[in-house]
Amino acid sequence: MFEVSIQLTDSLKIINCIFYSLEVPINATVEKFGGLDILVTNAGGPPADTFDDIDLATWETSIDLTLLSAVRLVKYALSHLRQSTAPAILTITSTSTKQPVQNLVLSNSIRLAVIGLTKTLSQELVAIKFASTVFYQAGHIQKG
Repeated sequence: MFEVSIQLTDSLKIINCIFYSLEVPINATVEKFGGLDILVTNAGGPPADTFDDIDLATWETSIDLTLLSAVRLVKYALSHLRQSTAPAILTITSTSTKQPVQNLVLSNSIRLAVIGLTKTLSQELVAIKFASTVFYQAGHIQKG
């Protein structure tokens, strides 16, 4: 289950929805706008804690949230992106991909897997432009 906010109207109205599959917002976007040119992947951060204090269930939930949500989005969007004349995928991550952050073992570990996925896909899917952006602080963005 995924709770997201999306804008599918011309008026700036925000539609709040709970999706049980990420295919729903992708298909709704394609239907509304006639295609898909860009996909942005981003996920909220997993819980903060030390390795000793995190159980395996939390690891699995965090991998599902942070890594597998990006995998699912790309899987569901790929056929639509391949039909675009200017397809692109933007992956948004955190500073923990550049330097580990104390008490963020889940984020430090799993977000690197998201970067690895993005870099691998950029080699496999050469017709699609890829970028990853790391947010350090409010107002400071580094493109990678």
